[in-house]
Amino acid sequence: MGCIHRSLTQEIVDGKIYFGEVGREFNYFHRDFQELSDMHRELTLLYGPIHFYYNYEKISSLGTNNIFNMFVDFSVFFEHLYENYSDSIVVEGEGLYLSFNELKDEERNGIEIMALITGELEKIRSESYKNKTSNDKKALEDYMIKSAEYFNTQEVQEKVDVIESINNK
Repeated sequence: MGCIHRSLTQEIVDGKIYFGEVGREFNYFHRDFQELSDMHRELTLLYGPIHFYYNYEKISSLGTNNIFNMFVDFSVFFEHLYENYSDSIVVEGEGLYLSFNELKDEERNGIEIMALITGELEKIRSESYKNKTSNDKKALEDYMIKSAEYFNTQEVQEKVDVIESINNK
């Protein structure tokens, strides 16, 4: 999660999204968010039996309003950017980039939302593991519950709704 957050933050600072090298175009954020959603689903499935399904309803990846689906939405967002702006991707040095200037305000805002959410989730993950270094089970439990609590706040729900709205256009 930390790598994605750092990359998003750097892209915001640079004002452009990296889509690979000349001759090797690739949508990294689409792939990374898809992998993150898969990993989160696997963690929830692991959490259940380890913790006897205590608090499982809070962290479950079942249903539609959960962190797993949020990461899928983030992946879809970048898939749409790539598809909708492929003609605007330019060569800069050896890299292929999409300038933020090409994006609509709501799309730039969407990227900032994703950077904010991934940054907060990375803080939660880091704190969970820092405080429970001797017990991975406790660290996993702490992260899963605190990340679900964060996700279920009204602020985050409103931000996720913005991404879903952009994806549905």
